[in-house]
Amino acid sequence: MPNLALDLSGPIQGTTAYADDGKDPCARDCTVTLPEVSPLTNDLKAGGTLSVPDMSQIDSMETTVSKMGVDANFGVLAAAKKLEIRFAQQVVQQDGTQKTVGGKAYLRVMLKKLPGVQLETGAANENEYTYETSRYQLFVDGKEILLIDKLLGIVRIGGKSFTDSVLSVL
Repeated sequence: MPNLALDLSGPIQGTTAYADDGKDPCARDCTVTLPEVSPLTNDLKAGGTLSVPDMSQIDSMETTVSKMGVDANFGVLAAAKKLEIRFAQQVVQQDGTQKTVGGKAYLRVMLKKLPGVQLETGAANENEYTYETSRYQLFVDGKEILLIDKLLGIVRIGGKSFTDSVLSVL
């Protein structure tokens, strides 16, 4: 009988964003939304229309970083061409013990929207930066989960390349 027990991934315990060189954090305990990966679809005529996902072609990808307050890093995030997002996640293992697992996302970005800063006496403000993302690489616990590089034509998810077969005949 197969072992059906899995580790349980729990809450994110912390996030840090680094810009360009990755040496100094520019946002700590920030909220990050990593890109959604949506393949383009091709319509085929087969007893009607059949929309088939083409995993070698990925739609526009967007990343957002939200941080509290306005500080010297406001301009650093606005000018960033690369982002490195680091996060810690709690995991409950099959035997009931807990561990912290690290993750990293490496992103090549272009700023789409600089947040408008709301200044209200006595209130904290949250600023959301929105980026168009041309490269997205995600690692969890040291293992590559995915790599999407729109400029180099790379789509690799779970270790499987979705573009090698296309590139090999071009």
